[in-house]
Amino acid sequence: MDQEQKRFNGGLLIIFEGIDGAGKTTQIRQAEKILKDDNWLVVNRRNPGGTAIGEELRTSMMRQMPRPAMTDLYISAAIQEALIEEIEIQRQNGAIILLDRSPLSIAAYQIYGSGIDPEKGWYFVNDGMKRMKPNVTFIYECAPKIGLERARAISNQFDYFESKPESYFQKVVEGYKEVASRYNAIVIDAHQPIESIHSLTMQHITPLLPQTPIQSPLPSDQTLEQAPAPNSAPEPPIEPSTQT
Repeated sequence: MDQEQKRFNGGLLIIFEGIDGAGKTTQIRQAEKILKDDNWLVVNRRNPGGTAIGEELRTSMMRQMPRPAMTDLYISAAIQEALIEEIEIQRQNGAIILLDRSPLSIAAYQIYGSGIDPEKGWYFVNDGMKRMKPNVTFIYECAPKIGLERARAISNQFDYFESKPESYFQKVVEGYKEVASRYNAIVIDAHQPIESIHSLTMQHITPLLPQTPIQSPLPSDQTLEQAPAPNSAPEPPIEPSTQT
């Protein structure tokens, strides 16, 4: 008989961020394997996407179709709304949720990269982060030139954002620096060997795991151990972007 999976009250939300080619998806896969091998209930979601409607909207968003930059904001907002509900469901299940990108990508890619209206953009960033309540947020920092070379070595078919020039991604990097300070994110140098990055990542995840997890299925009278408090910062004020 299979061993019952471990879970705990409120679940755990871990966000992985970084430019294309920074290696965040690799780190998610490695963290997922370690946690599943230790018998934790783990779910893997991505943004944009993460739900049935979110994946449909993602397909449209990633197509190389000319459109006003603000269009991407409202598609992202619709995807985010469904994803927040999905995350809450998984939290109630006591799952560890590994999220590939978050509302912070709106700031990096759209406010800084595309230069959308910062007041409207920050509204959705702040609202999404406040409602998701991540327990820890990682940003894998990588030079745009290196990140693009890595991404394009994997595939020669680029989506709408991957096809942007290096100058666009330099603005995205600046956006990630801003959100790192606003949201107390853990910044990891993504130029290191993959195993070194994995080790640093797990050093921050392991202390969040309860020492006495509850096994599933949960008895109706069982009170679960609470996950550690999120690393949330006070909601930052909306400020104009300094990007041109």
